[in-house]
Amino acid sequence: MIGCTEKTGLCAANQATAHYQPGPNGLGFRDNKIYSFSSLRLVVLRGGEEPATWVKLAEGQGRAGWFSSRKLADLEFGQILNHYIYRSAVIPVALEGDCPVLQNGQLLFPFYRRFCGRDLTVGRFVSLIPPRILPLLTLFHEGRWQLYSFLARCGDEARELAESHLPLAYALAHAKAFHPVARPLRSARSLVKKKRRDILAWLGFPNTASTVRLLGRLDPSSMSVQRLLRLRWILNGNDERVTRLLRHVPRIHAEHIDSLAFLRDTLTPRLMAEMSDRGTAAMALGWLNRLSRAVRELEEPLPPVSDMEHLENLIERKERELCNHALCQHLPNEFPSPPVLPQENAGIEPIQTLPELIAEGESQHNCCVNYALRVLKGTYYLYRVLRPVRATFSLRLLKNGAWVPDQLLEARNQPVSPLVRQHVLEGLFPETTESMSEHLADDPLGDVPF
Repeated sequence: MIGCTEKTGLCAANQATAHYQPGPNGLGFRDNKIYSFSSLRLVVLRGGEEPATWVKLAEGQGRAGWFSSRKLADLEFGQILNHYIYRSAVIPVALEGDCPVLQNGQLLFPFYRRFCGRDLTVGRFVSLIPPRILPLLTLFHEGRWQLYSFLARCGDEARELAESHLPLAYALAHAKAFHPVARPLRSARSLVKKKRRDILAWLGFPNTASTVRLLGRLDPSSMSVQRLLRLRWILNGNDERVTRLLRHVPRIHAEHIDSLAFLRDTLTPRLMAEMSDRGTAAMALGWLNRLSRAVRELEEPLPPVSDMEHLENLIERKERELCNHALCQHLPNEFPSPPVLPQENAGIEPIQTLPELIAEGESQHNCCVNYALRVLKGTYYLYRVLRPVRATFSLRLLKNGAWVPDQLLEARNQPVSPLVRQHVLEGLFPETTESMSEHLADDPLGDVPF
């Protein structure tokens, strides 16, 4: 049934047993078949115009004897194809005597065969794939074996469909997932000649010209059966908002589909258009998940996002609110009494509660709330400065028990002028302003700005 590889003894032993007898791991090639040996199973793939697969499992791994498995075939074929894509420039595809031959016809020295055994095995198998099919398979990351079988066994009509509408051909190659039938390949062969809308209807998608165009914009590299089923569920919901969101997206990635399935309320056409770049799409989906977690913890509805910049700002704000919310739940609200009381009408007020400190950080766009624990321990204190400019001022406790100025910063941690610094010090330390000013000039910002 199965041709033997260079591992003759192993293959012969496995012919006579119900389970695979593990031996050395690796790949072998003979009679247009590639053999993948592992400690768990032996997988055999036949190439050419009539691809087929056989699998035998090691004892304790499942059923006995030879059987066919599309799942295991796709796993092995994917690894073989990935190896070929990664090393396509140097991978040999045949032997001429003992000389490996590259795809461009170049001969390598015979001794090179010793160092490229796996490359040669993969190259000889991949060279059996029809040239019209191979470039289409390299566009995908999943489900490539079934697509190969479909394109090889269903004739020129299947290949023409793939060249004109690749996502539709991919879905038809996995027909059983969309329309359970006993003989999916036979059903696919009978459908390839039909109109695209009829194929869509058989697969369970809306039977419209707009759906045909929409599927034509799917990115093959991010396509999978699961994502296509998810897209079918989305489109069958007859939500006009989905059509509006996808209308101006030139390239639809997996992240678009996942976002529409789980985060539809926050999407806008502009954000979807920015996600046409694959890298931006992956970043956007990660940020949307972070935003979703934050608003869920805050028990708030998910807000609409206009673009990536808006999304980044929303995440920053909501995660800060979540952090502040956690602080309010776990820390006392009341701070110790201020170590120094400002002069009357100095325009300086002590921040005496945790909510006041949070509000100060929000209004001044700084992270002064990070000092809450130090304030509660009695080693730090903060004040809001109302005039002559709006600023945040802090004192810190030295080891000798003296309170000294630490930071004095305007909004967004911008430094103040010397005159403003002098005014604030006079409001708190009128009798020692000169010495305090010298200290603040030596160390005006402390270790870390607000």
